[in-house]
Amino acid sequence: MVVEVGASSASRANRGQPVDLHHTAAAAAGGGDAVTTTKTRQRAEADSKSPRGGADALERASLLAEIATEHKALQTQLAEYLEQSERFSRLQLQLEQAAAKQRKRLVDYRKTLPVQREAQASSADDRRLSLPPEVDEADAFLRNRVSATLPRYGGLFVRLFVGSVNVRFLDKRTRLSYKQEYEHFKQQTAPMLVVASLVCLVWTSSRWPSLLLQLFIAYYYSTLALRENILVVNGSNIRQWWRLHHFLSLALATVVLTWPDGEAYADFRGEIHFLGLYLSLLQIMQARYQMARLYTLRSLGKAGELDVANTDSSAQLHWGTSMYTLLPFILIGHGLQLWTGVRALQVYLRYPRVLQALLGGVLVLITFLGNFLTTIRTLRDKVLKGTPS
Repeated sequence: MVVEVGASSASRANRGQPVDLHHTAAAAAGGGDAVTTTKTRQRAEADSKSPRGGADALERASLLAEIATEHKALQTQLAEYLEQSERFSRLQLQLEQAAAKQRKRLVDYRKTLPVQREAQASSADDRRLSLPPEVDEADAFLRNRVSATLPRYGGLFVRLFVGSVNVRFLDKRTRLSYKQEYEHFKQQTAPMLVVASLVCLVWTSSRWPSLLLQLFIAYYYSTLALRENILVVNGSNIRQWWRLHHFLSLALATVVLTWPDGEAYADFRGEIHFLGLYLSLLQIMQARYQMARLYTLRSLGKAGELDVANTDSSAQLHWGTSMYTLLPFILIGHGLQLWTGVRALQVYLRYPRVLQALLGGVLVLITFLGNFLTTIRTLRDKVLKGTPS
């Protein structure tokens, strides 16, 4: 084709006709593309006819067949999954309605008991009125079996953050995974709190490190409180004081965060950051022992799968022989809390307009009192009664 174009151009020039150079170049380029496409097609046909090309073609055909088969199977599984999900939602709603109806029947029956007592008293029958075994069995089944599977929406704190959503996990794997993430979050955060507290103690020329630390502490304890409420709904053994301790810590972080910069804050910032540093180090010291102790109790069947190890207060300690090594450090932590609370009140007496000093001192003293009494009660139960707490 290139030769023909060249000949046509030459003959046209010989006849004295003008030659369109752009047309000639385009035709030449088009001819080159056609030649390249033809060579590529020929090379592909040659590869397909070769042994290697044939093997690749067979492999591609096999993969396409598997993709088509798996695609159809996936469509079937998705349809079945959606159908079973809808069926589960309907069954769950029916179970809720049946449980509510059964609960109402039990309440109505108990309301009739005073009438029965009056009838027995009038007939001079002194026999004790007892519930029929059917009522006891229905009530126990409703409380122990049915209520453990019904949807739960958490407490007020959970509803403030996530709304009225079901936070109960029926799948065991999901419950264990959520608990492990909770413990992993605490283990990762403790070293960060240590470093941040050290920075705040050393860097006193600016308040920004302290503000960032208090923001992080507020986030940390609000996250713990939220996750612990969800764990309690799913059967964890977290005690009430432990959860209250985290709310108090969240409130204290908010108070320190809103503390105006000035002489009062400069007089108190050293105590609050040193207390945070010590408690963070104590949390790291307790973490390894508490986790090992909890695993031991769980293997012996003395702890549930959702039981958690406390590492930042004495509200829930799994005591063992080596735990007494950590006891002096725990008591020192209580002493530091007491001293910090008293120092905050002293600052308030010198600067009565700074209400944050008063609120902070009260919150620290309440935390100290709760932790100290809980530690004493745990020791008493362990030493006098010989039972783990």
